[in-house]
Formats: sequence, structure tokens, C-alpha cells
Amino acid sequence: MLSGLMFKPLLFSAVLLAVSTLMACNAKMRSSDEIDTTVTVASLENWPSLSKRLDCLPEEGVLIAAHRGVSRGMGLAENTIESLKALYAGGIRLAEIDVAQLKSGEHILFHDGVWEDKSTGQGAVAGSRWRDVQNYLLSDTEGRVTSYRPSLLKDALEYSKGRLHLEIDFKSSADYGEVIELVRTANMSRDVILIAYNEKQARAMAKLAPDMSISVSVKDAADIKGLEKLGVKRTQMMAWVGRSENRRLMKSLSAQNIEVLTYEAGRRRPYLEADVFVTDRALDKSVFEGAIDLSSAQKKTYMNCIK
Repeated sequence: MLSGLMFKPLLFSAVLLAVSTLMACNAKMRSSDEIDTTVTVASLENWPSLSKRLDCLPEEGVLIAAHRGVSRGMGLAENTIESLKALYAGGIRLAEIDVAQLKSGEHILFHDGVWEDKSTGQGAVAGSRWRDVQNYLLSDTEGRVTSYRPSLLKDALEYSKGRLHLEIDFKSSADYGEVIELVRTANMSRDVILIAYNEKQARAMAKLAPDMSISVSVKDAADIKGLEKLGVKRTQMMAWVGRSENRRLMKSLSAQNIEVLTYEAGRRRPYLEADVFVTDRALDKSVFEGAIDLSSAQKKTYMNCIK
């Protein structure tokens, strides 16, 4: 009788251990849809603008931007709300996304001009209709078909409010005015960087969005004056230097209070003097509230500042 009484607690403990282990495994396997990403009114009030976040960033630190809204190797498709959720959960606070317009008028997140390489769809993105696009399945960064479907820009903006700042890359089909209006409707004017690749784009974006930051290509200091003549205000300029390793140029831009954006160049610290480092593997790095290379003391100062 005594042995039977002793056996029941042991059996109960074993069952509890098994259930706990199963729950832990399930927690690790949660999909991005199940990640707790609740944003409250209080958190929205404390959400810093992109300019404040960069102003608060210690000189030694750099803000990470996830290229195409994903971190490679995550098993997720680029440019989706699911990938944005995973980035947010991983500490990223800035994502570069690609925006294209469909024939039916909706703006979606997608990089390529055709569907074939990155989805189960076929044909030109600009010639597609949303009613059909909703049935396409996207491939992950390794080319494997996933259960994820294309995301509407308006939904991505709605999700990102109070969670992520967005760098917007306009594909050839995108309508600048309509995208900027969607940004305004989402009350995210201070949370975006509009990407301009040439003078024509820079002039158009500066006219449509004088209150928004614009990423402009800069190869030397003379480019700044040229951009000002186009109507791009120095206060809204963010200098894209790509893979450049010209530290003198970067320091010159920083001295003029112009933020510097760079892209990974394969070295250990390719961002050098940059303020924003765009990378395909954002979550491969130790990220703290969107930034890397901060000491413990700097992390505390940074958090106090952005709040």
C-alpha cells in the first residue's frame, strides 16, 4: 500500500515534466502569427520618431535595417507581415521594404517585377489583380515555398505603427503620391525613409513629402548642394553611400548632421562611420532595441533618451 502511494506522486511528477517539456517545445515552434506583439496606447505615446532614435544613438552604435524586411535563414518570405513580426520580436526596429502596385490599384510588398522566382504565381506583378494575388504562396529566402501570402502595404503600415520604422523602396509600378498618402493615413510620416535613386525621384519625393526623410545617393560632398537645388531639404536628407568605405565622406556628412546609410560590404565592421547599416542577416547580430555595438552603459543611456 505504501509503495502504491509513493508511486502516484512520482507518476504525477513525470507527467508534469513531460507536459512542461512539450509546452516549451511548442513555445519555440510558435509561428510569427502567435508572437505577442501587442502595442498599447501607452507604448505608442512612448514610441520615438526615427530622427529621435538616431539622435539618441551613441556615436559608437549603429541602427540595423533589415534588407527586404527579413533576415535570411529565418524560413520566412521577404517583404511580408510575418517576417516583420519576427524582426520586431528579435529586437529590430527598422526594416527596408519594397513596394509595388497591382493592376487593380493596391500597393503590396514585393521586390521583383514578376512572380515566378519568389512565389507560386506567374506573370508581371504590375499586371496582376489582388483577387488572384491572394492565392499565391511566397517562397522563403532559400527558395522553399511557404504558407505565407503577399501582404498589402496598408496592412504592413498598420502593423508597424509603434513597432518598426520603415525604409520604403519604390518599385517601378509604385505610385509615389499614393504610397505617401498611405503613410500619412497610418500616421507614420516620422517613421519612414523614402528611397530615391536619382535626381528625378528625389525632386518628386521632396515635393510630395517635405516632412519625411529621404534616402539620397551621395558620392561626394558636392552632391548635397545639388540635392538642395532640387528641393530636398538638408534636414530630411539621409545619405546613402552603399558599399562605400570612404570614411572621410562619412565623417563629413555626420559633421553636417546628415545621417549616413550603408550596406554590408563583407568586412567585420563594414558600417564604419554609418548611422544605419542595411543587412540581409539582421538577426545574426546581437541587437538591442534596433542597435548594435552598444556597451551596457550606452544601452541604458540610449533607452533613457528614446523614452
